[in-house]
Amino acid sequence: MLVNRDLADLDCDSVGVDYEVGAYRAASHVLNAGATTVHLLEEDLSISPVADRITGFRSALGERGIREDTIIRVPTRRR
Repeated sequence: MLVNRDLADLDCDSVGVDYEVGAYRAASHVLNAGATTVHLLEEDLSISPVADRITGFRSALGERGIREDTIIRVPTRRR
């Protein structure tokens, strides 16, 4: 069993967080509160939680017609 992240190559059960929905809701909340500029700070890792959060963030902006996003990739020590 995996906890916190899905690894597509493994055929097993997993328990985790829907990072895409979480990022979508967070960005939507900020935009609904009146923000006109929103940035996402994200780890510089090629893992599914990072990709999912970016997708959710972009989805929230796209629904509001915001085409330009700012995603800042932050170096991490987890490499």
